[in-house]
Formats: sequence, C-alpha cells, structure tokens
Amino acid sequence: MENKNVYEKEIMLFAKEAQSLDVMDQETANRAEKLILVGKEIIKKIKDYFAPLKKEIDEVERVELMKVERYIQKLQSGLIVWALEQERKKWEVEEAARRAELERKRLNKISEQGE
Repeated sequence: MENKNVYEKEIMLFAKEAQSLDVMDQETANRAEKLILVGKEIIKKIKDYFAPLKKEIDEVERVELMKVERYIQKLQSGLIVWALEQERKKWEVEEAARRAELERKRLNKISEQGE
C-alpha cells in the first residue's frame, strides 16, 4: 500500500486548497470547478487502487459466507420437512377423531332406532 502515502499527500493538498477557497467571483468559481475535477480524479485513483483488493476481499467473504449459509439452508430444509410431518400427524389425529365421532353418532343412531 505504498500508494496510500501518495494519496494522503494529494488529499491533504486538495483539502487545504478546497478549504481555503471561497467562491466569491468568476475567478474563484473557475478555480472551484477545477478543484472539483481534481477531487474527482483523486477519488477515481483511490477506487482504482482499492478495486483489486476489494474484489479479492469480496471473494474471500463470499467463500466464508457460503460455509455458513449451506448449513443454514440444511437446517431450514430440515425444519420445513419436520413442520410438514407435524402437520401430517396433526391431520391424521384430527381425521381419526372426526371418523370416531362419525362412528359414535352412527352407533348412537342405530342404538336409538333399536329401542
């Protein structure tokens, strides 16, 4: 990161000049426009310098996140399967209770008719 010091010097010079410049007339307005372009160029240099590092960091981050995310997905899938199984069991119990109630009513009806 040897270039960091170069950028720091550029930034300090830019900041010093920009901070001391008050736009008061055409001449200072022109100077402000030029300084804006200089500032944008410094920003471009900094972004260009850090782009490869950022790309590498993003790739490392992606790999590390994938290590965790795959287990999260596994657990989420397990929860879905378990929840569906619980719903199925609940439905079976409710269905058995419904059939038992229907059978009880049928038997009651038969019993009442026999009396």
